[in-house]
Amino acid sequence: PPSVVECTGAGSPAGIVTFERFMGIASGQAARLAETGGISFVILFEIDHFIKITGEYGAAAASEAVRAVAERVVGAARPQDVLARHSGERFVLFAPDINEGGVTEYAGRLRHAVSAAPVRLGGTADVAVTACFGIASLMPENDVDAAIQYAGGALEVAQRGGRNKNKIVVQMSRH
Repeated sequence: PPSVVECTGAGSPAGIVTFERFMGIASGQAARLAETGGISFVILFEIDHFIKITGEYGAAAASEAVRAVAERVVGAARPQDVLARHSGERFVLFAPDINEGGVTEYAGRLRHAVSAAPVRLGGTADVAVTACFGIASLMPENDVDAAIQYAGGALEVAQRGGRNKNKIVVQMSRH
């Protein structure tokens, strides 16, 4: 699981940092990678059909789904990665020291970890949970905020293509 263990609040799984902490860690690591010519990626992912889960099972069950997804991703993540809850049903993961082919395969493994088994919601319903993933490279000329924005665009493309999908944006340039 990720090496940084800090909770985002009561009931949050270990292995998830606050978004503010994520930004500090990812920015520092990205700066070090830029000095060495390394490449890293930002992976933004969102639980599919979250509004439907909330509507059918309630807010408490939706929180259980968020927790289950977070735990599954933490369990499948590499030790050097940093994971944070971005907002609602959306998470962001910083993946340093990985190439384009590797990050595509890696995001696929994370996506599979999310959907590998149904999630028990409210102690009564087993619900299939999937997620879409947007991936953006973090190049030396960019910052983490820009990479998150590019990953968000890739996530939207993945969602338009159906659910339980990955989309990657490799090159970025500062506007």
